[in-house]
Amino acid sequence: MSEIKPTTVSAIDLLKMVEYEISMLRFCLGWLEKHQSNCVGDERKVYLECFLLHYRNLIRFFSGNQHKKGDVSMEHPEAFCGTLSIGQAQWYKDQVQSLDNGDADCEHKLISKLLQHCTEERVVLIGKSWPVSEMYKSIEPALKRFEEDCLNRRSTKFAIGTISNDTVTRSPMRQLGMNSKAPMRDH
Repeated sequence: MSEIKPTTVSAIDLLKMVEYEISMLRFCLGWLEKHQSNCVGDERKVYLECFLLHYRNLIRFFSGNQHKKGDVSMEHPEAFCGTLSIGQAQWYKDQVQSLDNGDADCEHKLISKLLQHCTEERVVLIGKSWPVSEMYKSIEPALKRFEEDCLNRRSTKFAIGTISNDTVTRSPMRQLGMNSKAPMRDH
């Protein structure tokens, strides 16, 4: 087996990856909200698992917990957003601290157990009710601020299902420009 050689990834590419995570989270949430009354089978399970995967990825991105070489997270924001101060990065970490605090019942761990290989714990979690609207609302402030701080854009307002969502951006993936000389905002 050949060894995978590390490559240099630009800050713009790293931001695109996080933008993709946010976009997929919102896409899945929108689908789940739109079809909540008429879809209960495998199709719903696919969108729920996709939502949970991107939600979990974003929680870990914002928390910076268990950061390993090659990870992209708020533990080292300079890799993707040179305008973030240490204090600003800490604000993001604080927003998701309860969701990824290492406790056995924190959302990051529960979702990881659900999405992992076949285990007895997974069987229990498959039947769990996942309140996706409330879960999304719990990280919405971090998503909105990240878009402003690092993606250099304001979010478009529109409603999804039963939640009011003022952070969803309806735009295709695009080349992101970084303005390293932009003034930092205090939040």
